[in-house]
Amino acid sequence: RTGDATYLAWIDASGMGVENPALHFEKKAGLFLSDGGFFGWPQYIRFNFGCPSARMLEGLEKIAAAL
Repeated sequence: RTGDATYLAWIDASGMGVENPALHFEKKAGLFLSDGGFFGWPQYIRFNFGCPSARMLEGLEKIAAAL
């Protein structure tokens, strides 16, 4: 889920079958994503793409590899 003008993406990770997706990506990929449960959206992770494109693509590749 994203808004019209934002640099944050809410990613539905419920299909992964893990209790805490943010912790999963921290351990498996070294990524520190925001836990959606803190914001009232359990099973979502918040991905910040307000950064240089190369850095964003690196993060997305790490997410894909850790699935």
